[in-house]
Amino acid sequence: FVREAYRWGGVLDQPLRNVVDVGANIGLFSLWLLSVQREHLVRLVAVEPVEEIFEVLARNLGHAVDDGSAPRVQCVRAVVGAQSTGKAPVHYFSDAPGESTTRPEERRGTLERVSRAIQERLQAARQQLGEAQGAAHPRVQAQVDFFEELDRNAQQSLTSLDQGQVSQVDCTTLSDLVQSHFGEEDPIDLVKIDVEGDELTVLHGIREEVWPRIQAVVVEVNNADGERLDLVLELLRSQGFPVVQHQLQAAEGQTPMVSSDGAAEDEGEASGVYQSFLPEDAALYTVAAHRARTSRPL
Repeated sequence: FVREAYRWGGVLDQPLRNVVDVGANIGLFSLWLLSVQREHLVRLVAVEPVEEIFEVLARNLGHAVDDGSAPRVQCVRAVVGAQSTGKAPVHYFSDAPGESTTRPEERRGTLERVSRAIQERLQAARQQLGEAQGAAHPRVQAQVDFFEELDRNAQQSLTSLDQGQVSQVDCTTLSDLVQSHFGEEDPIDLVKIDVEGDELTVLHGIREEVWPRIQAVVVEVNNADGERLDLVLELLRSQGFPVVQHQLQAAEGQTPMVSSDGAAEDEGEASGVYQSFLPEDAALYTVAAHRARTSRPL
C-alpha cells in the first residue's frame, strides 16, 4: 500500500462500482479501496475463509461504513474455488495469518526458498561488516541486524507450519458470489484475488456466462511450480482481456521487473520508503488484466 502496488496495471484508472475482494484477510485492500474509490463504489463483497481473520475483517469494514452510507459492504466467510459444494480444509497460522492457506506444503516450499535467500544475504552482510570502516560501519551493521531479525522470523514461521489450526470451511465460487450479491446485469468492475496458491482454482470457478461481466482482475500468483503464471495469463487472455500484464514481486533495493505481454524491462532504482525484503526466489507475481484502458485520472 505504501508503494500503491494495486494501482499498477491501470485497473484503478477508472471508477469502480462493483468489486469482489477474494482473500480479503483483515480488509486492508478493501479499506484502501474505500478510501480511493468511495464516491464511485456501490457494492463491495469481501471474502475470507478463516474465522479468526473473518471476525477482524467484519469489524474493520463495519467501522468503515457504520454510518449506513454507500457503498454497501458484504463480508462472506467461505473458500472460493472451482465448485460451490462441500467444505475445504484451511490451515490458519496465528504468527502469519495473512499466509493461511489450503496448501500448507506449498507455503513450506516458499518459506524455505525465502529463508535460504535471507541467509545468503545475512552472510554477505556479515562479511561486509568485517570490512566496513568509518561512516559505513553503522549502515552495514543495520543491514546485519535487519537480516538477523528476518532470519529469526523465517525460522519461527517454518516451525509454526506444524502448529497450524485446521478448519473445514464451506466452499463457493466466484460465479455464485456474483449471482448472490449483484444484479443480473451488473458489471463487476474489479475482482481482486490473493489466495495463497489457489488462484487458478478461483478463476476456474467462473462460469462462461459470467466472464464477460468481469471488467478487470488483479491476482497474486504463486509460481512455485513454474507453470501457474503461464496458465493464469493464458486463461485471462482466452477470456478476451486485451491487456494482461504481470510483474515479479521483489523488494531487494530495486523496483520489480515489469513485463507487459512478455516484454520485460528494468525500471531502475526504487524510491525506498521502508526497508523490506522479498527475493525473486519467492516466485510471487502480480497479474493485472482489464478489458479497456483509460487515461482518465481518479
